[in-house]
Amino acid sequence: MRTEERDMKAKRVLAVILAAAAALASAMTASAVNLTEVVYPSLIDPDKNDAYYALCASPYFVNGNGEVFQGEETRIDDNGNFAVEYKISPILADPRMGSNGSMEEIGVIIRNVDRALETADISPDEAYPLPLNVKDAKFVDMDGTETVFNNMLNITEMNRDAQGDIVFRIRAADKIDAGTGKVTVYATPEAAGWDEAGAFNGGTLFFYIELGEPAKDADPPSVGVPYTIGIKDHTGETVIGYKEEHVFTADITDLPDGAGIQWFVNGQLAGTGVSCTVKGPTDDYSVQAKLIGKDGSELAKSVLLNVKVKNDFFAKIRYFLMKICSVLSGAIGYVVNKIRDVVNK
Repeated sequence: MRTEERDMKAKRVLAVILAAAAALASAMTASAVNLTEVVYPSLIDPDKNDAYYALCASPYFVNGNGEVFQGEETRIDDNGNFAVEYKISPILADPRMGSNGSMEEIGVIIRNVDRALETADISPDEAYPLPLNVKDAKFVDMDGTETVFNNMLNITEMNRDAQGDIVFRIRAADKIDAGTGKVTVYATPEAAGWDEAGAFNGGTLFFYIELGEPAKDADPPSVGVPYTIGIKDHTGETVIGYKEEHVFTADITDLPDGAGIQWFVNGQLAGTGVSCTVKGPTDDYSVQAKLIGKDGSELAKSVLLNVKVKNDFFAKIRYFLMKICSVLSGAIGYVVNKIRDVVNK
């Protein structure tokens, strides 16, 4: 009996060890996905390239009245980083334009993470938590006082938000689920009291997030890809001014007999030929060139080029001032020429 009992105990211990090992392996597998290793800047895989450059950091602010405001999105850079700087006006904190501003929540959303995972054939339900590092997380108010959010700086991985993707939340008080009474988001210690009138009157939020150095293209295959096409002098993202006209030129060496080039702006056919001109843009857009065979088949396509249009207040003012100067310059030239004609007579 004693031998049998010892055998049973040994089996139970072994079962516990195996279960723990399986749980550990499962946990390690679940957190092993490095986002910038499965989507990255690529010249040979447009889908992964597009998914990488679609990643963006979107700051937001919720004032004490529950009003939500979105800041300008920051696209991921070529090194896998986001550098966010979000200026919050005192008017947003206190719509009455007084000094009784308050804050419910500020934060940063990393958007299109789920889309990137799906592009790499990875289920978002199985990929999280995703590894990352927060190198800077602070708020500088209007008088220059700096508040560092230390709990954010300790983050090395993030779980999927209830609404999808990744959200960094900074709250003045706990967020309570009305149905269960449980805390769904805990208050940030450094922001305690910012929900009181006059405690928050605007400033600038700084966040620097590292997803990791992106992977590189493998050597392109020697067969199966007979044609390639690109866009000259452009990589993953281009920044232009408000309503700035821009000409894109295809980068291709050998154009097959009967083949042609089609241009797509925001996924819609916008023109044909070696070049494509986009006029008067007021918002961000994407451009892609495709090589189409004489039978109508797609032989190759460029990476998707994201074009960021500066459409903030100052960019619009600059555009209108330039237009006014252009009109005045033309009018002055016309008057000078008329005076010259009269004098010469």
